[in-house]
Amino acid sequence: MSSLSFSGKSLDYQDETIAQEPGSFWPDLNLGEFQLQRKVPPQLQGDTAIQALLTAIGDINRRLRNFEATKRDEGFTAAKDLPGARAGSENQTTAQYKKAVYALAKADLIGEVTSVSRVSKATAPEGTGSDAAESFTRSGLLAEASQAVRAILGLGRATVSLS
Repeated sequence: MSSLSFSGKSLDYQDETIAQEPGSFWPDLNLGEFQLQRKVPPQLQGDTAIQALLTAIGDINRRLRNFEATKRDEGFTAAKDLPGARAGSENQTTAQYKKAVYALAKADLIGEVTSVSRVSKATAPEGTGSDAAESFTRSGLLAEASQAVRAILGLGRATVSLS
């Protein structure tokens, strides 16, 4: 998997499958797809990105355990079989799943990603410390992952209850 950088140089992403366990409800993922979609520099060591993806998969799968059980009880064996909008081999549920996993994994990697991409502190926008910018970006990614999980569960962006 490759793409061109702003400088016109080829960026080679690592085409490695991150396989779910056999019979998994959720789709297999791809390291190169994650790197490309989430602008993770290919210079970041692949093992570091894989660890972040595996950790994120475990977290998101845990959050969606009851959803998966309900859908299996309804006769669906995989998320790709659920009804809804689709494009190619993706449907809205698998797309939201990938969004949740990839956002959570990037949030985990944000320190490494910014240190690989940052040439020097002089390149940071004026008035933003690198720690503040990383924290803001990480918070946004964590919120994005939570919103994608909530969308899969059929929940709105926020829930209010009276105790």
